[in-house]
Amino acid sequence: IMENCLSEMIKSVVLSHNRYVENAIRNINELKAKNISLSELINKESNANKYVQEYLSDILYHRIQLVVEIYKAVLQPKQYPRLPLKNINELMKLRHDIVHRNGKTKTTDEKIHTFNTATLNDAFKVVEEFLNNMMNLISDAVEHHENEQIARDLEDEF
Repeated sequence: IMENCLSEMIKSVVLSHNRYVENAIRNINELKAKNISLSELINKESNANKYVQEYLSDILYHRIQLVVEIYKAVLQPKQYPRLPLKNINELMKLRHDIVHRNGKTKTTDEKIHTFNTATLNDAFKVVEEFLNNMMNLISDAVEHHENEQIARDLEDEF
């Protein structure tokens, strides 16, 4: 659920304004290096937004550090808050053990992870905190860009 939420949030932001498409293309190396043919340029189906959306759809959103970098590249927030990633990274290691190691740890004794209501509730809280931090990053960046646009519009009027 967290991965899908992260994906949909950033894709929605990109759809909301062309500045975020431009930020993605300027600041994400894979998009910056993308080459397209002239014949693709004349095709109405081929546009920058499409390529950015495809790139964002292909991201593995459990790779937390990459996700944070992409969010910052797209959003270009006024400030880069220090996000607490320790707990969410630990949870992603646990996810990896469950998905790829049948619930066992990577250590030589292959300890099996056990769960109870408390550990699951703690995991939900970690995910909720991380998603809230990412939503705040979005809100702050969008508000900052809207305020900048209002200031530019006011300057143009006078």
